[in-house]
This record gives sequence, structure tokens and C-alpha cells, in this order.
Amino acid sequence: MPLMRDWVACWHLTLIKASVAGGCALAVAALAPTESRAQSKSGAAPTPTAFEVATVKPSKPGDTGSSLLRDASSKFTAENATLRMLITYAYNIQDHQLLGGPAWVNSETFDVVGKPDGHPDLDQFRQMIKSLLADRFQLKLHPDTRELPIYNLVVGKNGPKLSLWKDSPGPMVKGQRGKLTCQKVSTAMLAKALTRRLDRTVADLTGLTGDYDFTLEWTPDETQGPRPTEISDRQPGTSELGPSIFTALQEQLGLKLVAGRGPVEVLIIASAERPSAN
Repeated sequence: MPLMRDWVACWHLTLIKASVAGGCALAVAALAPTESRAQSKSGAAPTPTAFEVATVKPSKPGDTGSSLLRDASSKFTAENATLRMLITYAYNIQDHQLLGGPAWVNSETFDVVGKPDGHPDLDQFRQMIKSLLADRFQLKLHPDTRELPIYNLVVGKNGPKLSLWKDSPGPMVKGQRGKLTCQKVSTAMLAKALTRRLDRTVADLTGLTGDYDFTLEWTPDETQGPRPTEISDRQPGTSELGPSIFTALQEQLGLKLVAGRGPVEVLIIASAERPSAN
């Protein structure tokens, strides 16, 4: 399964590889197209919750690399994408938050094109993908909370090394591979950014309540990114090229990640079917 390591904070407007971003929105039921055209109480034009035109077909054998793209016209294009990738993007969850389903969900790939009527915002855009998955893949999900491996973000033994926010624009989290640039960011926001990079829920237990400006730099390794199986508890130290994210947090920010277990909101695939021909 292709991996996504890091992306810029405004990733929803860029080419992204594999499963996306942080946080869990567990609104599972997708509206049917007939329901999505209902008139609002105010008499305003209805907000579509399904693509006006959509196609789904199996990827060509031998295709390599996967991509999900929302272009300037809000057209959605997925190439060589598994259903797992499509679900995690549509529901804005991490790979470890999606459980169950038949084996082909993780291995068979599809090319998807969706053209909306107008220019939906990001929430509306995700809802259109949810509707497509419910219609074409007969996807049914249900939310749950499971006790899973997590990381607890705590203050290191020598105290935090964070500079309080002064007057820089923010809040802003700019992510690049092996680097986070943060302005007016709380430790809770940092925990969410780390969750995306480690594909494991990070709980903020620092007790810090301020907003901070900081840069975190580390050498990415193979434990940082979505995996089809659970990430191990191994916390790598310093590589020949530079510190791991675990070491960088301690040395640069005075914070520490401690492996543990805790409640994690998940989505469970109750059923899914291969899509029929267009």
C-alpha cells in the first residue's frame, strides 16, 4: 500500500499520496442523491452532496503509484487508489482508524473521477466522495471506540523548550517531509500533526496551555506513515543522517512521546462490494 509521509497544511488542494489527514469525523451515513437535492428551510438553493458526474473503474494492471487530486475546478481524480485510501480521505481519518472489511479493500485499485456542480467547500467535497462510495461500492460503515496503541505527548524531564507566540500570523502548521514549521500553535495542535505523521493517535498530556512558535526537524524513517498493520512500539534513536522524530521532540522542543494504550475513535467496514461497470 502506498505511503504518505508528510504534506503541506493545505494538502487538500494538492496532489496527495495515500491516506490523509488527522482527526476523525465519524458522520458515517452518506446521503443518497435524491435526498441531497432537498430544498432548505430558508428557500436557498440546495447544496448538492453527490457528484454531478462520476466514473469508477478498475486500474490497469501494472499501474504503479497512487494519487488523489482535487483541482482548481473541484474535479476529483483518484488514480490507482484502493478503497481504503478513498475511505480514509473521505472521512478524514488516519489509516489506523479504519478496521475490518474484505481483503480486496486494501489491495485492489481503482481510477475514480467525480465532477461536482459548482465549487463545493472541503466538507461538501468529502460528502460527495462519501456518497459515491455508498452508491458505487455499497459501502457501509459504523463508528466505534477501541482501546489501541497510542502515543502520549508529555513534557521531558528538563522542561519544555518552546517559545511563546508573540505576533506571527497563525495558527499555522506547515508540514514538509521531515519538518514542521508552526506559528501560534498549541501542543494539542502539535499532537494532531504528529498523529498524521506517525499514523497512531497522539494524546496531548503536556498540560501546557499556551500558543507557541517553533520548528521541528527530523529524519523520517519507515515507521512514520500509514501501514496495513499496526506500527510497532519501537522508538528509533538517531540515524546517521539526523535525529528521529522522537529524539528531535526531546532535543528541540523538550517534549517526549511515550507509548501507551488508550481509546481511539475508529470506523469499522460493515460491508463493501466491488463496483459494477459504469
